[in-house]
Order: sequence, then structure tokens, then C-alpha cells
Amino acid sequence: SVLAQTFADFELIVVDDGSTDETPSVRAGFPDTRIRWIEAAHLGVSSARNLAAAKARGEWLAFLDDDNEWLPDYLERQVATAAAVGVELVYCLGAEVDWHGMRVEQAPPPDVDPLVAATYGWCPYTSCVMVRRTVFLRAGGFPLRLSHSEDRDLWLRLALRCRWAPTPATLMLRHRHGGPRL
Repeated sequence: SVLAQTFADFELIVVDDGSTDETPSVRAGFPDTRIRWIEAAHLGVSSARNLAAAKARGEWLAFLDDDNEWLPDYLERQVATAAAVGVELVYCLGAEVDWHGMRVEQAPPPDVDPLVAATYGWCPYTSCVMVRRTVFLRAGGFPLRLSHSEDRDLWLRLALRCRWAPTPATLMLRHRHGGPRL
């Protein structure tokens, strides 16, 4: 879904964190020069994301998990929101799609400060967030000590450090399936 974006000025960093599936053969089918592949050896999700952020050259970071999909205008609309509002972090809504194709929309956050929303349980999906690279790195990235809820930890730290704005649309689909996921 990244290569189908209407906003085409991006770099795509794929961290292959020791996959045992068809990733090497899939990789050969994508000769796009915007794609950079990084081989890693079972770093874990937080370390893999932090590695990609450290290697990135762009001003903004957006993460896409292997079971998620961006709608074609995800980057275009997120970039437009960031430019219009002048913030360091933008987020959109996501929807979950089950095995039967049924779609369940994510509830919008309460109309309160992001720190308050995250404290009381609302948290955007990681694949719904776009953040300035410098702010992400200054915040320390995803915590390595957590095996789950690492995104909530980071969003709480970012809520203390930067301004957020919503892109008021569902722009990401999270596919539920029976296989492994990030």
C-alpha cells in the first residue's frame, strides 16, 4: 500500500527482522529505488522500528506494520494536516478488518489534550501516526524494555514534548488474521 500512495516523495525502509517466510523472493519483485532494505537478526519490533528511524533520511516518520494497510491518500493527507496546522505529530483513525472483510472503525479520541487521552486509554494505532523524525529521536524512540504497549509509552512521552493534530479520516486498515503479527 505504500507504493500506491498519491504522495510519491517518500523513502520506504523495510526492516527484515529475521523473517522465515517469502520475504527474500518478495523483495526481488520490488526494484523501486525509494525502497531500502535492512537485514536484522531478531531485534524485536521496537528495535526494528528504532533502527529504521535512525537510518531514515526524511523529515517525517510513519510506521506501517505487516498486517496494516494505508489507504492511497494516507501520506498526502497526513502531510497536508501537518503543514496546515504546524505540528510535530499527526494521526488519523484506523479501522480493523476481520477475516470476513467486516470493518470496525476505531473510535475517535476524546476532544482533549493527547496526554489526557492517552492517560485514559485512547491511543492511536502505530500505523496511524506520522511524527517528525527529530522529535521521535529526542524522545528516545520506542522503548526496548516493553514487550507490548510500547506505542502507548512513546505516545505519552511525545504528548509531553510536542503538539499533535488529527487528520479527521480513516486512512489505515488493520487486518486481523490467524498468523503472526507485529
